[in-house]
Amino acid sequence: MSHSSDSDSLSMMLESFRDRVRTGRELSPAQTLTVVELAIAMVAVRDAAVRRAAASDGYVSALEQQTSALKRQVAALKRQSSALRDLVDAVKHSARTERHMVLAYLRAYAPHIPELDELMTTLEEFEIDDIEARESTA
Repeated sequence: MSHSSDSDSLSMMLESFRDRVRTGRELSPAQTLTVVELAIAMVAVRDAAVRRAAASDGYVSALEQQTSALKRQVAALKRQSSALRDLVDAVKHSARTERHMVLAYLRAYAPHIPELDELMTTLEEFEIDDIEARESTA
């Protein structure tokens, strides 16, 4: 496979991830990391192709600057990816904390209100199912 087709394949894969984001489908942290790794691979493929093409033409310096800029962009993407993962983890933690607080409040009052007691039973069954589903996918 030529370097041009390697770059084209990587570009198509990256575009697929961009489409997911554009259509509102969430990327998992692993998928986000894959996007960053694809970008790094694209930089490497482009860097190799650029070095071969530019070596005879004397454009190496300008192309190295462009490659350096691309590498800085990739580093920025990595930092953003890491920050996004941290944010997702914080939001998940916050949501779990809020859910536990609401459930604790409801548990305190459920025995005194029959409808609430029934709702709590349903919520607890859902929570058990949710935990089992997460454990089976882990």
